[in-house]
Amino acid sequence: MALTSASQPSLWRFARVEFDPVRNRPVLLYPEGAVLLNETGADEVIATAQIFDHAARLRSFEIAASVFREINEAAAKCGK
Repeated sequence: MALTSASQPSLWRFARVEFDPVRNRPVLLYPEGAVLLNETGADEVIATAQIFDHAARLRSFEIAASVFREINEAAAKCGK
């Protein structure tokens, strides 16, 4: 299976994650609603895959690195 931008998870284009200073926590905002995000308590993430094609394996590392960057940026915005 080829990896494409369409196969990568992403937020709905009208949704966004922001820090709510009133509740002192991150929230997922979308038209007509909001979801309060709970902390998981996890301090590590383990990702595994059996990808034998070298180019696909390298691309999977790029995707994982991108996800971790987004997690770290979101955590920095929330003061974590």
